[in-house]
Amino acid sequence: MKKTTRPNRQEIITFRTGGELVKALDTLAAKEHRTRANLIEWLLTQDTNIERPVSIIALAVSSLYAEIEHAGTADTAQSEFFRGHLAGAKFMLGELRGAVFKDIVLHEVRKRIKKPFPHTIPLAPDGNRYGWDSDADIDGP
Repeated sequence: MKKTTRPNRQEIITFRTGGELVKALDTLAAKEHRTRANLIEWLLTQDTNIERPVSIIALAVSSLYAEIEHAGTADTAQSEFFRGHLAGAKFMLGELRGAVFKDIVLHEVRKRIKKPFPHTIPLAPDGNRYGWDSDADIDGP
């Protein structure tokens, strides 16, 4: 990858890639009514911005805590619903942006909510939880 710095603090980045990726980018760019370069810049901006995933996951965690406080227990149908949202958000974030990005986002969520990060292990049919959520804090609900 070749990088050239310009005086206005914008940088030019060039790289080589396969023709299939170029065709896929051109197809996406056309559907988005963007140029290829504008689409790549937008995608890179989205991929490095943590604010949106942090706010979505913080909302799911806050909703779960609000339900637990309201119901007085961590095992209601609504709390399971919020656990499912949280589990899905964490899974998709890890799959789409990678484990390191997910860890950065979860760290920021922990700082914002100032509560233990909850586990997302669902209730088994017998009413118990089995398994381990490596993203959860041990003293979380």
